[in-house]
Amino acid sequence: MSVLTLYGIVAIVLYEWLAIDLFPPCVWHTFFHIKCPGCGLTTALLHLLHLDILAAYETNPLLFVVLPLGFYLFIKDIRHDYRQYSRAKKA
Repeated sequence: MSVLTLYGIVAIVLYEWLAIDLFPPCVWHTFFHIKCPGCGLTTALLHLLHLDILAAYETNPLLFVVLPLGFYLFIKDIRHDYRQYSRAKKA
């Protein structure tokens, strides 16, 4: 598991249970004062974790493209690693 993934999981758990906000601010929004396409993805994910699909969609519809794509790439990576492990084990 990468460090960024672990940081994201810890940040979500701390935000949900203890209301401690560890999420970094959007750099684009900070410098240019306009929202980027990714702004609101974390909030949309939190709405989705609460099973509030409509609020997640209203916050940022891009989540419903990014999440399945990320899941697909994650599964693809696991399958690739498993195949390499199987080949190394046979040799």
